[in-house]
Amino acid sequence: MTSEQIWEEMLALRNRWLDEKASDDSGWPPQGIAIEGDFAGIQGYILKPVPGAKGAAKRLRGRSLQVSALTALLAQEVEQLFPNAEIFYSAGGRFLVHAPASPDWKAPLDDLQRKIDEWMGLQFRGEVVFHLASAQFTDGKIPRDGLRKSMTDRKMRPLAGFLIGNGAWDETRFLRTLDDPPSVFKCPACLTTANKPVIQKDEDDTQICEECDRDKKLGQELANSPRAMLVRDAGGQIPFLDGARYTIGNSGTISAHVIHHMPRDERNKPLTLEQVAEKSIGTRKWLGYLRLDADGVGSKFRELENKPARIRALSKLLHTFFRDCVQQKLGQKYHWIYPVYGGGDDLFVIGPWNVVIDFAAELATEFHIASQGKLSFSAGIALSKPKQHILSKSEEAESGLNEHAKMKPGKKSIHVLGETFSWTEFHGVLQAAYRVAGWYERGLIPSSLLQLLIELQGQTRMAIKAGDAAGAVRYRPILHYQAHRNLKNDAQKPVLEWFRKLIDRQKAHPDASWSAMGFTARYALLASRKEKE
Repeated sequence: MTSEQIWEEMLALRNRWLDEKASDDSGWPPQGIAIEGDFAGIQGYILKPVPGAKGAAKRLRGRSLQVSALTALLAQEVEQLFPNAEIFYSAGGRFLVHAPASPDWKAPLDDLQRKIDEWMGLQFRGEVVFHLASAQFTDGKIPRDGLRKSMTDRKMRPLAGFLIGNGAWDETRFLRTLDDPPSVFKCPACLTTANKPVIQKDEDDTQICEECDRDKKLGQELANSPRAMLVRDAGGQIPFLDGARYTIGNSGTISAHVIHHMPRDERNKPLTLEQVAEKSIGTRKWLGYLRLDADGVGSKFRELENKPARIRALSKLLHTFFRDCVQQKLGQKYHWIYPVYGGGDDLFVIGPWNVVIDFAAELATEFHIASQGKLSFSAGIALSKPKQHILSKSEEAESGLNEHAKMKPGKKSIHVLGETFSWTEFHGVLQAAYRVAGWYERGLIPSSLLQLLIELQGQTRMAIKAGDAAGAVRYRPILHYQAHRNLKNDAQKPVLEWFRKLIDRQKAHPDASWSAMGFTARYALLASRKEKE
């Protein structure tokens, strides 16, 4: 779809979601059973690849694709259990199916859950789990309370069909006898000792395990598949129940529901994460890890009183924005960003640190417009050199999201470079950071003054936390003195005026602008093309 078509679809979905009197033409039946599917353990599984081993980006995409593909395939598996069943929603590792009720409807679902447990226990060794929940309804509405109770009960017994036999633990399932230590192979790409080694023929002569090799090949296939459809293929890289296998291609009837954008060089070859980092500004070629999550989605769904049409519209609006809209933006403007996953109500991408910051700010504005201000998201960004562990940096970004951005009153916030801002203020803060970075690049402001800003802003925060009112304003005379000492020539007058206005504003409004100085100074130092001082 074009950008205009995606935008029109989002506006139509928004209007449908917000229309309290809209007729229900969603296809949800007046009575029957609702079946929900939900992946658990996705993050740890997807983000396992170690950047130090070559091909990490391909393996990362391959694992993300597997989760999306298995969600779609399992939704189809549930749909085929019952006559006239239909998939109502499938995205972001979750799905919802409705089917006619029958006297024995629980039995086939229990059998399928045991089958899934058995297969996932063997295939993924407990790294991921897939849960099925179900509830009956007779009022033409989605039984959210019944599904929630069923899912809670199910999550108390993960992989029960694999680990329990004849009412007791089957220890042969989770206790594995290792070879003698000298012969144990530890994969440098995922750090596991559970798989056999293979040679990376297309990368170098190092060995990685057979699963990492499969993930890498799947990532390569995705790079050549603009439609990302699932195709049955005996030699495919995506394993499934009963020995079936699938590959990714441009034909087929089942969508993998993934963002298929891939950063590429001038020869159309996919970039590595190290090459992506080289696209960042400044001498420090760092990556930015962006995690974002929609605010208060659960309460938004509860407000819809279980009405299928409005729930479906909100679900599709979120998924369309975080997958299709993001896909368009990456393809048209933010070419160097590497999407890990997107859909449902969250997103995780990796890219040049400054590009990721710009992307997050623009996306926040468009999400606000698309939802008429009814929806927002919060974000956390972590920065690092390109060869640090992806999982640890993702967790750092998630910590910034959940422990800082989500905790700010009203949420709608971003945590980046050690500071937290609402989106309303961040756009102005980012413009100021651009301006200060330009001054620093042209030699109009010394690095010592930027370092002083970071130090003074940190001291102010500590003083406020300790209840030291005098300490909270001690930076003003220090900053006034140092600014006049370091900014003396005519070319530096705009910089000196900026500092003067900053100090004057603080006298009238102590919380205004000063909290952004740590971010502004760090951004300017990182963005500089000067040699490191």
